[in-house]
Amino acid sequence: VSSTMTVVRVCVYVVHGCGRCRRSAQGGAGSALPPPLQGCTPKHTLAPTLSPTLAHHLLSPSPYLRQAHDLLKTEGGAAVHGTVIAADEQTAGIGRRGRPWAAKNEGNIYMTFVWHVPVARNMQERVRTMTQLNFACGIAVVKAAKALGVDAQCKWPNDVWVNGKKLSGALVDFDGKNTGVAGIGVNVNQSAASLAEVVKSGAAATSVAVETGKEQSREDFMAAICNDLERLMAGDMSSTMAEYATHDMLNGRVVRVCHNSREVASDADYDAIVIGFYPNGNLKVSKVGDPASEIALSGEEISIRQK
Repeated sequence: VSSTMTVVRVCVYVVHGCGRCRRSAQGGAGSALPPPLQGCTPKHTLAPTLSPTLAHHLLSPSPYLRQAHDLLKTEGGAAVHGTVIAADEQTAGIGRRGRPWAAKNEGNIYMTFVWHVPVARNMQERVRTMTQLNFACGIAVVKAAKALGVDAQCKWPNDVWVNGKKLSGALVDFDGKNTGVAGIGVNVNQSAASLAEVVKSGAAATSVAVETGKEQSREDFMAAICNDLERLMAGDMSSTMAEYATHDMLNGRVVRVCHNSREVASDADYDAIVIGFYPNGNLKVSKVGDPASEIALSGEEISIRQK
């Protein structure tokens, strides 16, 4: 999932404090595509489902669409704190380790959420807040899914799975100063037929609609994510990690630690048992066959593949 929507097509929105979204139509007219995200007309707004505080935060300084990183460059992090940019389709995103990422218009959520840390905090505190935001994204998606009856769980460090299938992913891009852009993608209304094509490529995926047997409101789901992100970020890293642990799917399981990627094996790869988390969010594992060992894994250094 991209940390920034570098290029988007079809319909893109910037969510405003008044609860209305401005729609930038960039193609797709008359095509057989899922209904676009609502919120650009007075008939359907996000404000009633957003908390009052967050609705105040969701303020874009411009009525026109500009990408999250462009907003940061031109307006500064403090000015765009809480801004949400959502799209129906993503064509040139950036995933983990700089991998290119694209997402078709299939009724899903592709959104970016801007979070600013006060400059008064030292760099260690700012990095910790960005790490907290990364884990908060997973919790927020899990809780939104569970509210609809979907048995979702967090897969460290930034995915959400349901019964062995991926439902969502997130990535936080920190500018190295005081602001992070959280990219969140959720398979909401993607059809079983479309997901079957994903499975053919070797990936296991599902959607909220497939799990519940009916289409769901992307607007309500996105509002639920935003509300929970605000709640979680009002706390600290320790409270977020404590809640994350209650939704964790890997604890006690054997996983494969992959140093290059899940697709490219390395002689340094090994099997390990997940035994918990460190306060900074690193995964705590012990090598299979060596229960006395205790190793800290960082999501930026390795990938985890459940065996």
